[in-house]
Amino acid sequence: MTPNLSPVRMDSDPADDGAVPPNFGYPIHDLSNKRIRLTPFIPSVHLAAYFALSSPHPELYTHTTFGPFASAQALLDDFVSKKLQDPTTIMFAIIDQTRHPPTEGLDGALAGIVGYLESVPAHLSTEIGFIFILPSFQKTGVASTVVGLMLQHAFEPRERGGLALRRVQWQTNSLNSASRRLAERMGFQMEGILRWQRIFPGGRRKGKMGNGREPPVGSDGDDLGRDTVMLAICCDDWKLRERDRVLSLLNR
Repeated sequence: MTPNLSPVRMDSDPADDGAVPPNFGYPIHDLSNKRIRLTPFIPSVHLAAYFALSSPHPELYTHTTFGPFASAQALLDDFVSKKLQDPTTIMFAIIDQTRHPPTEGLDGALAGIVGYLESVPAHLSTEIGFIFILPSFQKTGVASTVVGLMLQHAFEPRERGGLALRRVQWQTNSLNSASRRLAERMGFQMEGILRWQRIFPGGRRKGKMGNGREPPVGSDGDDLGRDTVMLAICCDDWKLRERDRVLSLLNR
């Protein structure tokens, strides 16, 4: 059975709810198999539930330049709204259709969020990122299924409902071993380490995990630096090695 790539169908157009950034360059779909459904993140539908479920777990943001968030409003202002206005990014809510009880107002349990980002239609590329799996769904196969659905949608030809992309990349803190293992398990290949690629503003105070090296003279002592691992899957990798394996995972 091929995972479903049917167009999004909701009570209203996702664009009207602010779920789709203006000028986002790729068609937007619900992505699903028998367990997981990815649907565009709509603040009025998903924000309160995601904040309530994620706020007890500030460690979700250890490796990111943003978060943790003190309130749902801060989550909206400092992260969600910015991403919903970014034409290179689309955020999805992750719904586990098999977990009970369902999250109030949803047709399954909210398991986290994820996005396509750094999308460049001119170069047929995107990135899978901002993947936050709530602790009760970690090590249950949710993350692998989410990434598999997004890879399938990215690389499958347009006549099968896909985007026919040439490259999907993945960036993570060099110290984020769980993220790197997930990427490599799903077929991403390491391309290099970008040293001092990002700054964690106030990282010491916020519990971020920096690269452990002394920053340049004059730097804010509370800021930390991050080295970033770059990984990617390209269209030839997908065709020659990864497609059958990923689709087998999705069809379990």
